[in-house]
Amino acid sequence: MKKLISVFASLTFFRVLGAGTMFIATLLIAREFGAESLGSYSIILALASLLSVVFSLGFSSITAIRTAEFVAGEKEEKIGAFVRYARQNIFVIALVIGGGALVVYPFAPQLFQGLDLVELAMVFCAAVCIALTALYTTVLIGRDQQFAAMAPEALLKPILFVLALGVAALMGWQLNGSIIFGFAFLGIVATLAVLAFLVRKDLLGDHSGTPEEKKEWRNHAYPWTITTLVWDYFIEAHILIAGLLVAPAQVAILHVCFRLRVLAGFGMRTLSALLLPDIVGTKTRYGVEAAMVKVRRSTLISIAYGILVLVGFALIGDIIFAIFGPEFVGAKGILLLASSVILVRALFGPAPAILSIYGHQKDTALIMFLSLCLSVVGSFLLFEAHGILGIVASYAFANWLASMSLWIIARAKTGLDGSLLCLIWR
Repeated sequence: MKKLISVFASLTFFRVLGAGTMFIATLLIAREFGAESLGSYSIILALASLLSVVFSLGFSSITAIRTAEFVAGEKEEKIGAFVRYARQNIFVIALVIGGGALVVYPFAPQLFQGLDLVELAMVFCAAVCIALTALYTTVLIGRDQQFAAMAPEALLKPILFVLALGVAALMGWQLNGSIIFGFAFLGIVATLAVLAFLVRKDLLGDHSGTPEEKKEWRNHAYPWTITTLVWDYFIEAHILIAGLLVAPAQVAILHVCFRLRVLAGFGMRTLSALLLPDIVGTKTRYGVEAAMVKVRRSTLISIAYGILVLVGFALIGDIIFAIFGPEFVGAKGILLLASSVILVRALFGPAPAILSIYGHQKDTALIMFLSLCLSVVGSFLLFEAHGILGIVASYAFANWLASMSLWIIARAKTGLDGSLLCLIWR
């Protein structure tokens, strides 16, 4: 337990350090280039992030589990075959969607958030790089090499971004959202290059995977596209919704709140990255009961972390927003509402992971798709009366409901329960 806490603390430190650097970048943009530039940048970044999930087709969401299974089953030669097949899918779907965008653009440019063709091309290239980055990162996580997996994205990318912004600020340049995203793109490419070097050995070999294996990989991966889109990129979807409803300056407020929520969520993501390979390996070697002991332990740590996040933001939220400027003062309530999702997810336990281990990932995809639909409709309905607070309220409620629904389904279909209720009454 002491080793787990020690490694968790170290990994969380690196993730928070990287996210903190991105927070500094956000602050630099708001103070030096204006809330409008920050809002425009956040919309472009959200579009690239969402496209990267679509390009991944769910493969990056199952790579850590697959890699851990291959390692535990002494079938490491299949790792390269799986990764190469996933990469092939990324390139194919990117070309298909990119070609479709070129056809549609002349007739409906308003669908692309006001981007010109050059900016749109940069967004598509960035989305491919982000998808490959996620793929290679999860290979390293599956190999239980969390430090190597997280260091490039958590440290290299944000540091390069902040340095570029700092130089621009010192030179007195006035940057719009597209140029700022161009700086971010350079960091994305550098991160991908480092990760590709780290996984180069796993990409070698002549095993290409049988047709049966590829079909099984697709069946496992594709449903995760919707799940990941909603579960991990719910925020980006709501940034794009806000971009349709409010001015860029108000989008900037939403971006800062969600950026802080992501900063807090890195601790939970680190915990998941640390425990997931161990849980899968334990199930493979010793069975379900041994794995559930580790799941329940992770639930306790996650709940404690979620409580600390809310208490911390309640105490220092006003101070943080005052640093950004007068436009951001009074946004603490929005931040607390958005961050409540972290605690609620922890309370219901890792139901999506349990369902995935048992091959029920399609149930997760369905619930998350319905959650997205509910949140989108709710955002438009609540916006009229409550502004951006209504958008965040819809985001939070949809996530709470999804977490509870997945917990109910996981209990019904697997008989396993990693929630707080099980810890109290088992």
